[in-house]
Amino acid sequence: MNSYYLVPSLFIGHGSPTNAMQKSRYSSDLTKLGEALKNIQNIVVVSAHFETSNVIQITNSPLPKVIYDFYGFPDELYKLRYNCPGNPKLAIEIYSLLINNGFSTQLNPNRGLDHGAWIPLRFLFPEAVFPVIQISLPIPRKPMELTTIGKTLRNLRSKGVLLIGSGNLIHNLTHVMHQIQLGIIQPQDLAKEVQSEEWVRKADNWIKERLNKRDIDSLINASQKMPDFSKAAPTTEHFDPLYVILGSMFTGEDINYFHESIQAGSISMRSLSIES
Repeated sequence: MNSYYLVPSLFIGHGSPTNAMQKSRYSSDLTKLGEALKNIQNIVVVSAHFETSNVIQITNSPLPKVIYDFYGFPDELYKLRYNCPGNPKLAIEIYSLLINNGFSTQLNPNRGLDHGAWIPLRFLFPEAVFPVIQISLPIPRKPMELTTIGKTLRNLRSKGVLLIGSGNLIHNLTHVMHQIQLGIIQPQDLAKEVQSEEWVRKADNWIKERLNKRDIDSLINASQKMPDFSKAAPTTEHFDPLYVILGSMFTGEDINYFHESIQAGSISMRSLSIES
Protein backbone atom coordinates (compact mmCIF):
# COMPACT_ATOMS: atom_id res chain seq x y z
CA MET A 1 0.00 0.00 0.00
CA ASN A 2 1.19 3.53 -0.77
CA SER A 3 2.46 4.80 2.60
CA TYR A 4 1.09 8.25 1.78
CA TYR A 5 -2.45 7.06 1.14
CA LEU A 6 -4.75 8.03 3.99
CA VAL A 7 -7.59 5.69 4.81
CA PRO A 8 -10.68 7.82 5.61
CA SER A 9 -11.97 8.40 9.12
CA LEU A 10 -15.68 7.84 9.74
CA PHE A 11 -18.34 9.02 12.13
CA ILE A 12 -21.29 6.64 12.01
CA GLY A 13 -24.71 7.13 13.55
CA HIS A 14 -25.59 3.66 14.86
CA GLY A 15 -29.08 4.22 16.30
CA SER A 16 -31.24 1.42 17.65
CA PRO A 17 -29.89 -2.16 17.72
CA THR A 18 -32.86 -3.09 15.51
CA ASN A 19 -30.99 -1.51 12.59
CA ALA A 20 -29.07 -4.79 12.48
CA MET A 21 -32.20 -6.67 11.41
CA GLN A 22 -33.59 -4.29 8.81
CA LYS A 23 -32.76 -3.60 5.20
CA SER A 24 -33.11 0.14 4.81
CA ARG A 25 -31.61 3.20 3.19
CA TYR A 26 -29.25 3.32 6.17
CA SER A 27 -28.01 -0.26 5.77
CA SER A 28 -27.71 0.22 2.00
CA ASP A 29 -25.61 3.37 2.42
CA LEU A 30 -23.24 1.61 4.82
CA THR A 31 -22.93 -1.36 2.48
CA LYS A 32 -22.11 0.88 -0.47
CA LEU A 33 -19.49 2.72 1.56
CA GLY A 34 -17.85 -0.52 2.68
CA GLU A 35 -17.63 -1.69 -0.93
CA ALA A 36 -15.94 1.59 -1.91
CA LEU A 37 -13.36 1.72 0.89
CA LYS A 38 -9.88 0.58 -0.13
CA ASN A 39 -6.63 -0.39 1.56
CA ILE A 40 -8.21 -1.19 4.93
CA GLN A 41 -6.01 -3.37 7.11
CA ASN A 42 -7.38 -2.75 10.62
CA ILE A 43 -10.33 -0.99 12.23
CA VAL A 44 -10.31 1.07 15.45
CA VAL A 45 -13.67 2.08 16.91
CA VAL A 46 -14.52 4.68 19.55
CA SER A 47 -18.09 3.90 20.58
CA ALA A 48 -20.62 5.66 22.79
CA HIS A 49 -21.10 2.37 24.62
CA PHE A 50 -17.56 1.94 25.94
CA GLU A 51 -16.78 4.37 28.76
CA THR A 52 -14.17 3.88 31.49
CA SER A 53 -13.38 5.93 34.59
CA ASN A 54 -10.11 7.89 34.67
CA VAL A 55 -8.41 5.80 32.00
CA ILE A 56 -8.59 4.96 28.30
CA GLN A 57 -8.92 1.23 27.71
CA ILE A 58 -7.92 -0.55 24.50
CA THR A 59 -9.29 -3.98 23.67
CA ASN A 60 -6.54 -6.46 22.82
CA SER A 61 -8.30 -9.79 22.55
CA PRO A 62 -7.17 -11.81 19.52
CA LEU A 63 -10.79 -12.97 19.02
CA PRO A 64 -13.21 -10.38 20.42
CA LYS A 65 -16.75 -11.58 21.08
CA VAL A 66 -19.84 -9.46 20.46
CA ILE A 67 -21.56 -7.88 23.44
CA TYR A 68 -25.37 -7.73 23.51
CA ASP A 69 -25.43 -4.54 25.57
CA PHE A 70 -29.19 -4.02 25.24
CA TYR A 71 -32.33 -5.77 26.40
CA GLY A 72 -35.98 -6.21 25.46
CA PHE A 73 -35.41 -6.74 21.75
CA PRO A 74 -36.49 -9.67 19.50
CA ASP A 75 -34.67 -12.96 20.07
CA GLU A 76 -33.33 -12.83 16.51
CA LEU A 77 -31.09 -9.91 17.46
CA TYR A 78 -29.27 -11.93 20.11
CA LYS A 79 -28.36 -14.61 17.58
CA LEU A 80 -26.39 -12.26 15.34
CA ARG A 81 -22.60 -12.59 15.32
CA TYR A 82 -19.60 -10.69 14.03
CA ASN A 83 -16.68 -13.09 14.15
CA CYS A 84 -13.81 -10.75 13.34
CA PRO A 85 -10.25 -11.08 14.66
CA GLY A 86 -8.57 -8.60 16.98
CA ASN A 87 -5.02 -7.29 16.73
CA PRO A 88 -3.06 -7.33 20.03
CA LYS A 89 0.05 -5.98 18.29
CA LEU A 90 -1.79 -2.89 17.04
CA ALA A 91 -3.41 -2.48 20.47
CA ILE A 92 0.07 -2.24 22.03
CA GLU A 93 1.10 0.32 19.40
CA ILE A 94 -1.97 2.44 20.21
CA TYR A 95 -1.28 2.00 23.92
CA SER A 96 2.23 3.38 23.43
CA LEU A 97 1.01 6.33 21.36
CA LEU A 98 -1.52 7.35 24.01
CA ILE A 99 0.84 6.82 26.94
CA ASN A 100 3.55 8.88 25.23
CA ASN A 101 1.05 11.71 24.76
CA GLY A 102 0.14 11.81 28.44
CA PHE A 103 -3.03 9.71 28.53
CA SER A 104 -3.64 7.19 31.28
CA THR A 105 -4.16 3.99 29.30
CA GLN A 106 -4.78 0.27 29.88
CA LEU A 107 -5.08 -2.81 27.72
CA ASN A 108 -8.26 -4.83 28.20
CA PRO A 109 -7.99 -8.44 26.95
CA ASN A 110 -11.49 -9.45 28.08
CA ARG A 111 -13.89 -6.92 26.62
CA GLY A 112 -15.64 -7.70 23.35
CA LEU A 113 -17.30 -5.43 20.78
CA ASP A 114 -20.42 -3.49 21.77
CA HIS A 115 -23.31 -2.87 19.41
CA GLY A 116 -21.98 0.57 18.49
CA ALA A 117 -19.14 -1.29 16.79
CA TRP A 118 -20.40 -4.63 15.51
CA ILE A 119 -23.77 -3.56 14.13
CA PRO A 120 -22.42 -0.93 11.69
CA LEU A 121 -19.50 -3.23 10.84
CA ARG A 122 -21.90 -6.01 9.80
CA PHE A 123 -23.07 -3.71 6.99
CA LEU A 124 -19.69 -2.17 6.16
CA PHE A 125 -17.68 -5.38 6.11
CA PRO A 126 -20.01 -8.38 6.38
CA GLU A 127 -17.22 -10.90 5.87
CA ALA A 128 -15.57 -9.72 9.13
CA VAL A 129 -12.04 -10.18 7.79
CA PHE A 130 -10.47 -7.03 9.25
CA PRO A 131 -9.15 -6.99 12.83
CA VAL A 132 -11.17 -4.71 15.11
CA ILE A 133 -10.05 -2.85 18.24
CA GLN A 134 -12.15 -0.62 20.48
CA ILE A 135 -10.92 2.39 22.44
CA SER A 136 -12.96 3.67 25.37
CA LEU A 137 -14.19 7.17 26.12
CA PRO A 138 -12.62 8.24 29.42
CA ILE A 139 -14.69 9.64 32.29
CA PRO A 140 -14.31 12.54 32.92
CA ARG A 141 -13.47 13.99 29.50
CA LYS A 142 -13.46 17.26 27.60
CA PRO A 143 -13.94 17.81 23.87
CA MET A 144 -10.39 19.14 23.41
CA GLU A 145 -8.95 16.04 25.05
CA LEU A 146 -10.91 13.86 22.66
CA THR A 147 -9.67 15.77 19.63
CA THR A 148 -6.14 15.24 20.94
CA ILE A 149 -6.78 11.49 20.99
CA GLY A 150 -7.76 11.75 17.33
CA LYS A 151 -4.61 13.73 16.52
CA THR A 152 -2.52 11.16 18.37
CA LEU A 153 -3.93 8.34 16.25
CA ARG A 154 -4.36 9.99 12.87
CA ASN A 155 -1.01 8.90 11.41
CA LEU A 156 -2.26 5.31 11.70
CA ARG A 157 -4.51 6.13 8.77
CA SER A 158 -1.45 5.95 6.48
CA LYS A 159 -0.97 2.36 7.68
CA GLY A 160 -4.41 1.18 6.65
CA VAL A 161 -6.18 1.83 9.97
CA LEU A 162 -9.81 2.88 9.59
CA LEU A 163 -10.79 5.10 12.55
CA ILE A 164 -14.51 5.04 13.35
CA GLY A 165 -16.44 7.12 15.84
CA SER A 166 -19.82 5.52 16.54
CA GLY A 167 -22.64 7.41 18.24
CA ASN A 168 -25.46 9.75 17.27
CA LEU A 169 -25.22 13.53 17.00
CA ILE A 170 -28.78 13.82 18.30
CA HIS A 171 -29.74 11.11 20.76
CA ASN A 172 -32.64 11.64 23.17
CA LEU A 173 -34.05 8.32 24.37
CA THR A 174 -36.34 10.03 26.88
CA HIS A 175 -38.01 11.85 24.00
CA VAL A 176 -38.26 8.60 22.04
CA MET A 177 -39.91 6.80 24.97
CA HIS A 178 -42.37 9.68 25.39
CA GLN A 179 -43.26 9.40 21.70
CA ILE A 180 -43.87 5.67 22.19
CA GLN A 181 -46.09 6.33 25.22
CA LEU A 182 -48.14 8.79 23.16
CA GLY A 183 -48.50 6.22 20.39
CA ILE A 184 -46.66 8.42 17.88
CA ILE A 185 -43.90 5.82 17.45
CA GLN A 186 -44.33 2.07 17.75
CA PRO A 187 -41.61 0.07 19.56
CA GLN A 188 -40.91 -1.93 16.41
CA ASP A 189 -40.28 1.30 14.50
CA LEU A 190 -37.18 2.47 16.38
CA ALA A 191 -35.04 2.04 13.28
CA LYS A 192 -37.50 3.68 10.90
CA GLU A 193 -37.36 7.20 9.52
CA VAL A 194 -40.31 9.16 10.89
CA GLN A 195 -41.26 12.82 11.00
CA SER A 196 -39.09 14.78 13.40
CA GLU A 197 -39.86 17.92 15.37
CA GLU A 198 -38.47 21.30 14.39
CA TRP A 199 -35.90 21.39 17.20
CA VAL A 200 -34.41 18.10 15.96
CA ARG A 201 -34.07 19.33 12.39
CA LYS A 202 -32.67 22.67 13.56
CA ALA A 203 -30.02 21.03 15.74
CA ASP A 204 -29.04 18.55 13.02
CA ASN A 205 -28.74 21.35 10.45
CA TRP A 206 -26.63 23.41 12.86
CA ILE A 207 -24.16 20.52 13.15
CA LYS A 208 -24.00 20.09 9.38
CA GLU A 209 -23.41 23.82 8.83
CA ARG A 210 -20.58 23.89 11.37
CA LEU A 211 -18.98 20.86 9.76
CA ASN A 212 -19.33 22.37 6.28
CA LYS A 213 -17.63 25.56 7.49
CA ARG A 214 -14.93 23.60 9.39
CA ASP A 215 -16.05 25.59 12.43
CA ILE A 216 -14.42 23.19 14.87
CA ASP A 217 -14.40 25.76 17.66
CA SER A 218 -18.20 25.97 17.66
CA LEU A 219 -18.47 22.18 17.66
CA ILE A 220 -16.05 21.92 20.57
CA ASN A 221 -18.25 24.43 22.40
CA ALA A 222 -21.51 22.87 21.21
CA SER A 223 -22.89 22.65 24.75
CA GLN A 224 -23.00 26.48 24.77
CA LYS A 225 -23.56 27.27 21.08
CA MET A 226 -25.73 24.52 19.59
CA PRO A 227 -29.50 25.07 19.60
CA ASP A 228 -31.23 22.80 22.12
CA PHE A 229 -28.01 20.95 22.91
CA SER A 230 -29.40 19.75 26.25
CA LYS A 231 -32.29 18.12 24.38
CA ALA A 232 -30.16 16.85 21.51
CA ALA A 233 -27.51 15.36 23.80
CA PRO A 234 -28.85 15.10 27.35
CA THR A 235 -25.79 12.95 27.97
CA THR A 236 -22.82 13.40 25.65
CA GLU A 237 -21.48 9.88 25.09
CA HIS A 238 -23.16 9.60 21.68
CA PHE A 239 -21.93 13.03 20.56
CA ASP A 240 -18.37 12.74 21.87
CA PRO A 241 -16.93 10.20 19.37
CA LEU A 242 -17.25 12.96 16.77
CA TYR A 243 -14.44 14.86 18.50
CA VAL A 244 -12.01 11.97 18.09
CA ILE A 245 -12.81 11.81 14.38
CA LEU A 246 -12.45 15.58 13.95
CA GLY A 247 -9.08 15.34 15.66
CA SER A 248 -7.99 12.74 13.11
CA MET A 249 -8.56 15.18 10.24
CA PHE A 250 -5.61 16.65 8.34
CA THR A 251 -5.64 20.15 6.85
CA GLY A 252 -7.41 20.31 3.50
CA GLU A 253 -9.40 17.09 3.85
CA ASP A 254 -13.02 16.83 2.74
CA ILE A 255 -16.05 16.00 4.86
CA ASN A 256 -18.62 13.92 2.98
CA TYR A 257 -21.99 12.71 4.29
CA PHE A 258 -22.70 9.14 3.24
CA HIS A 259 -25.98 8.98 5.15
CA GLU A 260 -28.45 11.55 6.52
CA SER A 261 -31.71 10.68 8.26
CA ILE A 262 -33.64 10.95 11.51
CA GLN A 263 -34.86 7.71 13.06
CA ALA A 264 -37.54 7.42 15.75
CA GLY A 265 -38.13 11.17 15.60
CA SER A 266 -35.06 12.31 17.54
CA ILE A 267 -32.12 10.06 16.66
CA SER A 268 -29.87 11.63 14.04
CA MET A 269 -28.22 8.99 11.87
CA ARG A 270 -25.99 11.58 10.18
CA SER A 271 -22.83 9.74 9.14
CA LEU A 272 -19.75 11.21 7.53
CA SER A 273 -16.33 10.46 6.17
CA ILE A 274 -13.17 12.54 6.41
CA GLU A 275 -10.92 11.91 3.45
CA SER A 276 -8.23 13.38 1.22
